[in-house]
Amino acid sequence: MKNRALSATPILECERKLYEMAVAEGHFTSVDNIASYTDSLFKWVNFADLTVLDIGAGRGFFSLAAACRGARTVISLEPEADGSTTGVSHVFERFRERLKLDNVVLQPCSLSEFEPGNQRFDVVLLHHSINHLNEDACMQLRSNPQAYADYLAIFQKIHALSNPNAHLIVSDCARLNLYPLLGLHNRYVPTIEWHKHQDPLTWSKLLRRCGFDDPVIRWDRFGRYPMNRFTAFFFTSLFCLTMKRI
Repeated sequence: MKNRALSATPILECERKLYEMAVAEGHFTSVDNIASYTDSLFKWVNFADLTVLDIGAGRGFFSLAAACRGARTVISLEPEADGSTTGVSHVFERFRERLKLDNVVLQPCSLSEFEPGNQRFDVVLLHHSINHLNEDACMQLRSNPQAYADYLAIFQKIHALSNPNAHLIVSDCARLNLYPLLGLHNRYVPTIEWHKHQDPLTWSKLLRRCGFDDPVIRWDRFGRYPMNRFTAFFFTSLFCLTMKRI
């Protein structure tokens, strides 16, 4: 896997308003924290005039951030069903209206239900949602051939929805973490059900079979210091996997 240095990106005014609203309503702890996280999530992507598909968009913060960064069109899929947060559409629409981002559209459906017509996307984002595409299959991914086939079909659909050289961004928790292995509560990410997740290497290998390549795995940061696979194991086990559609 490749390693690339991170550098800070100035916060655009639209983004700053988004983050200030999100912090004021208690969704994030500080503008600096969410700005730093978003910058890391979107590293190497110039959104100017790109089309974006955000699968499992939740309250839509990263869909809106992509639009603030110049995306031409953002389609946000959020079924508000298993694995999602109830009432998210109200937050999403309120923030979208305040920011006057008419190019961001929330569709209350899952990926399997999504029918894009002829539309294809330059960026596909799966932020804390890749395991929710099929939770049962995710848990059995490495031991059940049918579960493996189910995820192959899901990723093949994502490939079909993507333009050549499209960016795929996957952010989630890895399956292994020190705290659950010791039978302890992880105070850094207290709501994670670790058995419902997979390692980024597992995802990248499966995605490669479906026409994505050039994987880069980055791990969570401790303050200003980046972590690796080993050190992240002792904290959040959060990762960001980026790939390109070929």
